[in-house]
Amino acid sequence: MNREEALEALRKSFEAGLFLNHRRLVCLALNEPYEYLADILKCYDELNPKDKTLLLVSESRREGFLSSIERSGRYMVSPLEFRDIDEALGGTYDVLLLDLAERFSANDLGKLVEVVRGGGLVLLTTPPLKEFYSFITGFHERLVRTPYTINDLRRNFEKRFLRKLTSHKAIWVLDEDKGLMGSEYIPARVDRSAVRYVRCDIPDAIVGMAATQDQVDVLVSFSNLLKDSWSRRRVFLVMANRGRGKSAVLGLMLASLTVRREFRRFDRIYVTAPTINNVLTLFEFLRKGLEALGQRFREVEDESLSLTVRGLTIQYIKPFELMTKSVDVVFVDEAAGIPLEVLYAIVDKAKFSVFASTIHGYEGAGRGFYLRFRSRLRGDPSIRLVEMNMKKPIRYSDGDPVESWLYDVLMLNAEPASLPFKPEELPGIGLKYEKLDTERLFQDDKLLSDFIGIYVTAHYRNEPDDLLILGDSPGHYARALTTEDGLILVALHIADEGSLPDEEIKLIAEGYAPPGNLIPSVAVKYYTPFSEFAKLRGFRIVRIATHPSLFRRGLGSKALRMLEEEASELGLDWVGAGFGASYEVLSFWIKNGYIPVHLSPVRNPSSGEYSTVVLKPLTEKASKFIKEMNWEFRLRLVNSLQDPYYHMPARVCRLLLTPYPSDYKLKPRLTESQLVRLKGYAERGLLYESCRDAFSELVKAHFLSSGQGRLGLDKASEELLAAKCLQGKPWMTVGNELGMTSMEVKQACRGLAYKLLKYYVNVEQ
Repeated sequence: MNREEALEALRKSFEAGLFLNHRRLVCLALNEPYEYLADILKCYDELNPKDKTLLLVSESRREGFLSSIERSGRYMVSPLEFRDIDEALGGTYDVLLLDLAERFSANDLGKLVEVVRGGGLVLLTTPPLKEFYSFITGFHERLVRTPYTINDLRRNFEKRFLRKLTSHKAIWVLDEDKGLMGSEYIPARVDRSAVRYVRCDIPDAIVGMAATQDQVDVLVSFSNLLKDSWSRRRVFLVMANRGRGKSAVLGLMLASLTVRREFRRFDRIYVTAPTINNVLTLFEFLRKGLEALGQRFREVEDESLSLTVRGLTIQYIKPFELMTKSVDVVFVDEAAGIPLEVLYAIVDKAKFSVFASTIHGYEGAGRGFYLRFRSRLRGDPSIRLVEMNMKKPIRYSDGDPVESWLYDVLMLNAEPASLPFKPEELPGIGLKYEKLDTERLFQDDKLLSDFIGIYVTAHYRNEPDDLLILGDSPGHYARALTTEDGLILVALHIADEGSLPDEEIKLIAEGYAPPGNLIPSVAVKYYTPFSEFAKLRGFRIVRIATHPSLFRRGLGSKALRMLEEEASELGLDWVGAGFGASYEVLSFWIKNGYIPVHLSPVRNPSSGEYSTVVLKPLTEKASKFIKEMNWEFRLRLVNSLQDPYYHMPARVCRLLLTPYPSDYKLKPRLTESQLVRLKGYAERGLLYESCRDAFSELVKAHFLSSGQGRLGLDKASEELLAAKCLQGKPWMTVGNELGMTSMEVKQACRGLAYKLLKYYVNVEQ
C-alpha cells in the first residue's frame, strides 16, 4: 500500500469515526514521523473543518511536532511535558499526540487516551516495529536495578502491546517498512437514542444539564433519597467506568443541595478524594450548576479549593483530615483510592454521604473497593443505601474501538476467574504452588486476566505501570497458589532485592534513591550502622491477593509459607513487604510472623496512610540484623507517637510495636520521686496528669520488652496505653476510639499502672 492509498484508508476510517462519534488511533512507527503526521492532520482537518484542540505530550521532539501541526489546519495546541500530564485530566481534546518513543509508560497511556472526545484521533509515535523490542527511554532505565543491566529488560509488555495494536479494528499502525496495517470497524448497530429528561425534586435547570440518560437516572435516584427521613444515615453510592460523567453529576447533585431548605442548617459540606486533582471536574460542574440556578457564590481565598454560597461553605479536604472533623454531609470522589478505614469513618460520622468511584480505569482498585464497601453498607440496618451504576460513555458513543483496545492492552477490565466449586468445598480441593513463566503469562490473555483480576478485587491501588513492571523489569516474578488444574486462587508479584555493592550502599546513605531495592534502601537510609543488611538477598512481595470469593480461608498465609520455602531453597536471607499501614493488612503480616522495621515519616498524600516495611528472616545472619532494626524502630516509634504519628489509630500503633520474638525485659529508668508519684497514682491517690512523665517511661519499657520479658496484656489494654500514654490523646478521644466512656478509660489506665509497676519495677501496692 503506497502513501496515497494509506492516507485514503485512514481518511475513510476518520470519516466513520466522526459519523459514529467514535475515536480512531494511529501509531506512527517511524523514525521521522513529521511528514506523515502533517498529512494525517490535514486529512482530519478537511473532514472536521472547525477549530480543534490538540494535546501534545512530548519534550525532545516538541519543535518538530509543532512545525508539522502548524501547517496542517485549524489546531489549538496545548503542549505538556510528561511530568505535567495530570493537568490534562478532566479536559477534553479532539486530538492527542503522545510521543511514546520518548517515554514508554503505561500510566501515561491510561490517563491520556481517555481525554479524547468521540470522533477524535489518538496519535502515538514509536520507533519502527523492527526496533520495538530494543528502544530505550528514561522510563525503561528506571525499571533496571542492581545487579541487572538494561540488556536484562524482558520486553513482555511491549510484545503484548504490539500484538494488541495489530489485532484490534480501527487501530492503525503506520510502520517504516511494512506500511499501513489495520482494518476498519463497523458496529453491528448504532445507538441514536435521545436523553429522556424526567421531572423530579431536583430543579429542572440541573436535570437539563445532564448529558446522558445515566446522569439523569442518577439525579432522579438522588432526589428520591433526599426525601427520606434524617432518622437514618443515608448513603448514595455511584460506580462507573472512567469517562462516564460521574464527577460531573456529583457536582450537579451538590449544586442542587444549596437550594434545599433542609440543608441550610449546615454551614459546611466537605468534598474529598485521594488528590485535589480528582475533584476539579466536580467543582467545575458545581459552579456551572450554581450559575444555572442563579445562585451567587464566592471563591474562598487562602484555601486549596473552596467556595461559599448562601452561607454554606463547600470545601475540599484531604481524606485523612476528615477523621478529626465533625461532619454532616460529605461527597467522596474516587473513593477506591482512599483506605476503607477512612471511608467507614466517614459513613459513621456523616448524616448524609455520597461516594463515587471508578470500577475500571487507570485509577484501579475500584471493583475490590465496591465489593467490600458495599457489603459493609448493606449489612448495616441503620443505613439507607442507594446504589447506581453508570455505563454510557460521556465523551464518545458506546462501542468505541479505542476504549476497547485500551482496556484490553492495559488489562483495565481484568476479572478473577469464576470458581467451579463452592467456597465451602475448598478443604477438599487440591492446591499447588506455581512459578508462573512471565513470558507465557503475557502471551495467555485468559491467564493474565485471572492473575491481574485478583489484584483488582484486593486492597491494592493498581496502576497500568504495575503490569509493565511485571512484564519487563528484570528480577520481578509471578507466583500463584492454584488448583490442580491451574485455576489461580492467590496471586503474588515478587521482586528479588539485595546484593548491593559497597559503592551503591555508600550512595544510598548519602541520599541517592536507586530504582528498586526498596527494602535494602530503607535499611541503609534509616539504619546506617546495619547497612551490611543490603548485601543480603531476599524476596520483596510487591503484591499478594486472594480470590474475592475465598477471603479469610487461610489461602494467603498458605501461599506465603510456600514462597518462604522457595526462598529458603534458593538460599535467600529474608522475605519482606512494604505497604500502607492499615489495621487489616498489617494484621495479616504480623499474624504470619513478619516483623515491622520501618514506618514512613509522613503520610502517603493520596491514601493518608503511612508506609511500613515488614521482614521475616530466613537465615541467622538476617535474624541478627532484623532483631536490631526492629529494636531501633520500636525505640523511635515509642518516642514519636505523640508528634508525627499522633492521629494514627491506636490499634495500628499496637501492631507496629510488635517485637522480634526474643525474650527481653527492659527495666524503666525512673527516679525515686517518679516511683513515688507512680505508686500514688496506682493507689488511686494522685491524678494521671501528676505522673504522666513517669507513666510514659513505664509504658515505653513495656513496648520495648519482648517475648517472655513482656507482660501479657490484652489488645484493648495495649491500645489504651498506646493512645493515652504514648500518643497523649485526651480521655474522651481515647474512649471514642476504643468504644469506652472517659471514666472507663481512666479506671482501666489506673489499673494498668499497678500491673506495669508490679511487673517491671517489682513495686507492690
